Amino acid sequence: MIRVMAVDDELPALRQLERVLRTFADVEICGLFTDADAFLERLRIEAVDLVLLDMEMPDSHGLQLAQTIQSIREGVYIAFVTAYDEYAVKAFDANAIDYLLKPVAEERMQRTLQRCLQRQQRFPADWGEYQGVSIRCFGRFAIMSGDQPVKFRNSKSEELLAYLVHHNREPVDKAQIMEALWHDRDPVRTQANLYSTVYQLRKDLEACGLFDVVEQSKGGSGSYRLRLSPDLCDLYKYELACRQINSGAFDLTHAERAAELYRGGYLQAHAYDWAAQRQAELEYSYAALLEKIVHTYVQLRRYRSAMPMLQKWTNLFPYDERVHTKMIALHLLMENADEARKYAAYVEEEIFRKELDAPFDADIERIALNPYEWLNRTSDG
Repeated sequence: MIRVMAVDDELPALRQLERVLRTFADVEICGLFTDADAFLERLRIEAVDLVLLDMEMPDSHGLQLAQTIQSIREGVYIAFVTAYDEYAVKAFDANAIDYLLKPVAEERMQRTLQRCLQRQQRFPADWGEYQGVSIRCFGRFAIMSGDQPVKFRNSKSEELLAYLVHHNREPVDKAQIMEALWHDRDPVRTQANLYSTVYQLRKDLEACGLFDVVEQSKGGSGSYRLRLSPDLCDLYKYELACRQINSGAFDLTHAERAAELYRGGYLQAHAYDWAAQRQAELEYSYAALLEKIVHTYVQLRRYRSAMPMLQKWTNLFPYDERVHTKMIALHLLMENADEARKYAAYVEEEIFRKELDAPFDADIERIALNPYEWLNRTSDG
């Protein structure tokens, strides 16, 4: 099966490509895009084998876009599609596997797909495409091979892998790694530790069939980066979902799936100092996500669906009066005044007085006058 995406700012041309591609049983169309930015966003989370790319677009020339594609996914094959043949030489200089003239005929597309298959047999489609591999960053860090976690010979190998994941597959300078993992240690000893840890990490990964995952650059002072596809990592998928939601493209089902990915906090089971800031940032983004989900359910009058999401929110910020007030309001909206009073009493006695030695200022009678309004109050109002 060949996974294909196509990019063309002209919708009729894009539809014509789609019709041709649908005639091939071994082709899966993973996306059709008229906007280059939307295409790149999808490419960061979804692995494909072949991109059919228009050479001339208003906001991005095909050759420039091809460079960006290859920086995101090194193993993706590119075929240019254009109405003109003047760029053919430059296209093949850019390592394109083919150059097709519009409109693309079925037999011409077949040759392009055949070239893609031939190259796949010689080289891996994507260095990150390992069957059954996934990276878990929420809760306990783990890289899974099938149903089994990869076993690390020592804790520094595991931390190094987590640190490379933390940097979003970007090259990380050796000096930066040594400072993060062996702070204030002897430089000579630290460099030896780094080399032995990299060696051991590669051996641990290779034992599970994961080869060429850690890449070393000899340029400058030297750096390392991770070569696993972003769609294999729960952190990358969660952050992308949050960016899409914050851009205004809120979808309840999509938001729920993002919330499911969080699973207890970023690297929560590990005391990594270098992860602290991102832990806090992700925690607040998760709270904002839960707030949007709860408010959406309330607007839809789906109060029972809102309850578990609001419970997660209160667990995240147990000393936040505003969140507990929302829980009381939700009980009242569900016409369960007794539960609202029990909840208020529990919060006051077990959380605020025992742990904070402070009162819990919640007026149930006042909340009961308009519980819907209390639930829809945002963090800034």
